[in-house]
This record gives sequence, structure tokens and C-alpha cells, in this order.
Amino acid sequence: MTGLRLVALGTLLGATLGVGATALVLGRRHGWSELKARRKDAIVEAVKETPAIDPGQDLLLVSGQISVHPSLQSQVAAGGSLHVRLMELGLFRPVMFKRFEKVQFPFRYAFRTTDYVGSGGPLRLAHNNFYVEVFYAPPGQDLYVDRGHQFAGEAWGTIGKPMPLSVGAEANVTLSGIWTPEVYSGRLESETGALMEGWLFTSSSLAAQIRPRNRVTFAVVKEPKVRGVQDKPPTVLAAKRWLDWDANRPLAFHLGPAHILPRPIEPEWRGYFLTCVESFGPDGHREAVFTGGRASPGTVIGIYIKGFRVALNERLPPDENPCAELGLRDDLPEVAPTYR
Repeated sequence: MTGLRLVALGTLLGATLGVGATALVLGRRHGWSELKARRKDAIVEAVKETPAIDPGQDLLLVSGQISVHPSLQSQVAAGGSLHVRLMELGLFRPVMFKRFEKVQFPFRYAFRTTDYVGSGGPLRLAHNNFYVEVFYAPPGQDLYVDRGHQFAGEAWGTIGKPMPLSVGAEANVTLSGIWTPEVYSGRLESETGALMEGWLFTSSSLAAQIRPRNRVTFAVVKEPKVRGVQDKPPTVLAAKRWLDWDANRPLAFHLGPAHILPRPIEPEWRGYFLTCVESFGPDGHREAVFTGGRASPGTVIGIYIKGFRVALNERLPPDENPCAELGLRDDLPEVAPTYR
């Protein structure tokens, strides 16, 4: 294991800093770029001192108590389904997960290295880059079906997000977020000929910060490295723009052949998804950029997706726009938002 690696995934360029005996991947999704220098240093020092995991041992990775935030207790009926996921920081994918039924709060959970079914899971955690994500569906609902409000929470390291959890940590989770039916699945109407369809959405707190005058850019990008060859700049496979999105409503995207930029269209293309919202003040100047995505330059997926949900979850300064670094042409059409 060689050094602590800090990678700004949203910039597509990345940065490397070797400072310790482990490796940590942090992206814009987790707010690294906005942290104060002192807070960054504290996270670096804390992770540097964390021992590596021996995947051959039966180790407690993390445990804790899941409770409901006081403001939501009247809405969260006990006896439902709970999905607890151990998430790998950098891939943003679950390494382990557990599902529990007829749950009563507060509820205790735990993950051990022996809980992993298959091969490679503990090895993926050998750099200690993980956090906990929890979803809860009240009785009568299904975690994966659009039937009503569902509730969510996360647990991070001692300094807070985006610091990963340490091995053996006591990490309590508070259910404090709400996924509404519109956000969780939406009521998407398929368009004839569309190759990619889904929703763009954000939290109510970020929606309140996005001005009515804004511009949304959605891009599907090929990963920078293919079989050891570096693409400069990254290849944008498809893109679409909207003007003046009502951020309180999930924006439906439908991309067809007209939105795919390279020719010929290849059915095996894989990439990642990046969204940027430029928010403009009354004087027309850009006040902030909000960004989010799915997959990453190092972890790509098939791009032909249906019912896909992409969350905008970070606010950046007005001079930081990851989508501007993609080299999109200036004459890309700008259309009115659609909400279904």
C-alpha cells in the first residue's frame, strides 16, 4: 500500500498526494474541494494512522445504532424493512449489505469481514475507504418499489464527511433524509427512440439554493483510460442542456441518437455520468455550480440506461465547473426542462 491518494474525480484531471501507509480516494461527490485546510489535514493524519485490514482475519469492521431523527419520528412507523450498506468511498458502490425485516428503533447493526459472500470484498476494504449508508421503508412499502416516502441516513468518520470510518468504529446512524416517490423512482414516460432515460434531482436544501435562472448540463463521458491509453481530453459520448430548471422537481432526461456526439454509435460503449447546474443571479453572473453524477472515471458502466437516477449533491464555487472541462461545443442546443 503506497501513500494517501486524493483524487478530485469531478475535475477529471485528478491530484496525487503521498502521505501515509494507506490509500484514500475522495471526489467532489463528498465535498473534499470545499474543506478548510485544517480539516483536510486532520482527515489525512487520521487516515494515515489507521492500520490496514488483514482480509484473512475475522474482524469487526463497523457497528452502531440506527435511530430516527426527532423531526421524523411521527412519520417513521416501526416494523418495516431496513437496508444497511457498507459503501466503498471512491467507487460509491456497496461492498457488503444486509437487509432486516420488522425493524424496531433504535436498531443495532454490525459488519464483519466474514459477512462478505464471494471473493475480493475484504481486499477491496484493505485501504479502509468505507462509510455506512442506510435506507428504511415503513410497513407496507417495498424498498425498491415506488409506493411512498422512504428514509435514509449515513455514518462517516470521527471528523465527519468525507472522512472514512476506521476499522472497528462505533458508527451511529440517524435516519434524517426523506426520499419521496418522485425522487426515488419518478413517473417517467418513455420516449420513442430514446437510448438513455432517467431523472436528475437534488435535495430540498440544495434546491433552495439554485436560482430560477440556471443552466443544466448532463454529459455521458468515456473514462480517461482505456487499455492503458490516456484520452486527452476525455471523450464526451452524449450531452444535453436545459435552461431554467425548477430544482424542486425531478428533471426527466431522454437522450436519443441526436444527443450522441461521436459516430458511429457503438453498442458496447461504457462511461460515467456527470451533471452540472450553473446558477445565475439577477445580474446574470454565475453565483454557484451544483454537481453530481453516477459511476466514475475509474469505474464505468454501460451507458444505455432506463429509469436511471442521478443526484446533484454538492455546491461548488462559481469558478469551478467540471462540465466546462469536457470541451463541449458552444452551440449545444439548450431546451426547456421536462418533468416526466
